[in-house]
Amino acid sequence: MKTSFELRNIESVDDAVIKEFDCGNPAFNVFLSEKAKDWNASGESVTYVFVDADEAKNNAISRIYGFASINALGLLFDNGGRNEYLSCAEIRLFAIARQLRKNHDHTIEWSNILFKTLLQELYSMSTRTIGFKAIFLNANREGYQLYKDNGFEVISEFIAPENDSKIEFEDCTPLLLKINSEIVDKIFFDV
Repeated sequence: MKTSFELRNIESVDDAVIKEFDCGNPAFNVFLSEKAKDWNASGESVTYVFVDADEAKNNAISRIYGFASINALGLLFDNGGRNEYLSCAEIRLFAIARQLRKNHDHTIEWSNILFKTLLQELYSMSTRTIGFKAIFLNANREGYQLYKDNGFEVISEFIAPENDSKIEFEDCTPLLLKINSEIVDKIFFDV
């Protein structure tokens, strides 16, 4: 597979193509096909899909290779007796197509390639679109090692909102990636 990927807003993809996506997790699949566009419209989160760059250029997207749903978040922390917020982008959901994990060249880490593409896009957003200092996510068991390998650290000193409209998953671990020069080198040059 010799595909170069591009991130596109889910609004630019036909519903029939969206419904064909399968990451192997029914809750993620249902979110993408039934909730993602509504969440975009309501400002709950914005969902981006990974598509073939050539197909995107020709407006002929036939497959989604993965997706990420992101939003803004402030994490509360105690800074010497003063409550402060850390501005973050939150990755609510990240998934890659089952097909990429199953029957392609297993020497290529597709999940890592797509995740680094997402991190690069988020870094660009943080410096050009809306400022934030970190990226937050709740890692499930399937994604935990991928996130740790890409510089995310387990956090406990920050307090995330409890009353968000989230898709509930059990056994998730809160992780944080602070945006700094060390992490920039890792996401852009440590491929």
